[in-house]
Amino acid sequence: MSDVWAGSFDTDLDARRQRVQQGIAEGRARSARRRQSRAARAARRRNHDAARGWLLRVSGAWHVAR
Repeated sequence: MSDVWAGSFDTDLDARRQRVQQGIAEGRARSARRRQSRAARAARRRNHDAARGWLLRVSGAWHVAR
């Protein structure tokens, strides 16, 4: 009896293991994309804030740069 179920059990176990590993890989990829997106947004915000300080006529930095 155990010989009959052994093949099916191993196949099911391999399929489940493959789905788990695929899910982990997709989660890591999604996490990496999210991290890159956050870093890009932060860099754009930093660049915009720095440029904004120089471009505003009212700011003290504009008078110094002029």
